Amino acid sequence: MCSHYYESTGNVKVMNKAIDSIRPVELTNSHQSGTRGTVEDCHRAGINVKLITGDNKVTATIMATKFGIIEPYYQPREAIDGEELWKFSSEMLMAKIENICMLARASPDDKLLMVQSLKQKGHVVAFIGRGIGDSQPLSEANVGLCF
Repeated sequence: MCSHYYESTGNVKVMNKAIDSIRPVELTNSHQSGTRGTVEDCHRAGINVKLITGDNKVTATIMATKFGIIEPYYQPREAIDGEELWKFSSEMLMAKIENICMLARASPDDKLLMVQSLKQKGHVVAFIGRGIGDSQPLSEANVGLCF
């Protein structure tokens, strides 16, 4: 995943296309040191980080706030669950997709829909996954990383 690069002259150049990073995590990941700092670095680089998790909405909101993904005073963003995602019409989803920062109770199909929708909007999408349920969104993303 690249948002900046160095020219041979030493100047830093910012890539023109926005990169979205979607990362599913579980509660067990919530104590990883450096996660908030990494998210802040991504925000400064213009990378839109989204949290997609199978956890319930309350747990996911706590994690997203701890990681710096939900910052109400920074910019208004939406935190939804998988059931809400499928209630949007195609047009409504395309209008909202960039402001959805967190998706809770996400199924593999929910993850895939998020990746496909972001790509349809012209974003370069990096997806970081951990299990068999992440195989489709991993293969659909422009960049897929599996742990």
